[in-house]
Amino acid sequence: LSSYDGTISCGKTSLRAASIHLIDFLAAFGMVCWKNCATAEKAIFSFFNLKRKRNSDDTMHKLKSNQRDKVKQFVSFTQTSEQTAIFCLSQHDWKLELASDAYFQNPNVYWRETAVMAKSVPSADRKKIDQLFNKYRDPNDTDKMLAEGIVKFLGDLNLAADSRLVLILVWKMRASTQCEFTREEFQAGLRELGSDTLDKIRTRLFQVEQETLREPAKFRDLYIFSFSYAKNPNQKGIELEMAVPYWNILLQGRFQLLPLWTQFVTDQHKRPIPRDTWILLLDFSLSISPDLTNYDEEGAWPVLIDDFVEWARPRLTQQPATSS
Repeated sequence: LSSYDGTISCGKTSLRAASIHLIDFLAAFGMVCWKNCATAEKAIFSFFNLKRKRNSDDTMHKLKSNQRDKVKQFVSFTQTSEQTAIFCLSQHDWKLELASDAYFQNPNVYWRETAVMAKSVPSADRKKIDQLFNKYRDPNDTDKMLAEGIVKFLGDLNLAADSRLVLILVWKMRASTQCEFTREEFQAGLRELGSDTLDKIRTRLFQVEQETLREPAKFRDLYIFSFSYAKNPNQKGIELEMAVPYWNILLQGRFQLLPLWTQFVTDQHKRPIPRDTWILLLDFSLSISPDLTNYDEEGAWPVLIDDFVEWARPRLTQQPATSS
């Protein structure tokens, strides 16, 4: 067990058995109140979560004042951790705008969250995951699952291809190409889900969906990932015919103006959606009231959203009042 990065590696020994040998270690450092932890596992998770926080605090204190300010702005804007913010900013000479753009382009490259969480994820058997991948892999490429195999895989999971659960599965795999899973992506995603059978995958996806919808930072990460996943790799923006279905999957039930928005961009815009507009639409959906009364025309919104508000306001006033 490594106390530096929070990674738990017990080999053939179970986590519970391994943790028994750590009681004296934890008590000696005084970082975990063992008697308050219901299980040995929870004590270890508490220890590493506290250690991670202290490490982050120590790092922040070593930064210059303007660097700490940039870390806070980065965290606020991207909804990531301080560790991720510090790493990404340091890789881009502490230029906030450049670092933010780089993070949104490739969030998995800069992600610096530790593997230990407050609540453990069930372990998954690597061999079973590999066998599952082999069942659906392409016959001509042993390390890829292509469209035909994915359709069969989703069918066996009883999942519709356009469901939010499928997008969550793709997100957990950090898949880089539509209609394709590499062996590495498949293994990493299922290990993160803690699932090695179809039944476990299906059950866990429902759980992760509820967690993601409850936690704004997780939903934001899913939303931003979807842009990179859905767009053509050779283009900066996402084609409208791809953007609208993804908005319907992601924002249905979360953005009251979604029908008006999709009507507007389909009828009036008819061009690819740039990344900043994609991201700021989420902020718009969270901060602007459905009647648009708190929308500030002087705010730093993209022109497309300004145009939408101007187009939508008269249509909203024409809608019949809802009876109480």
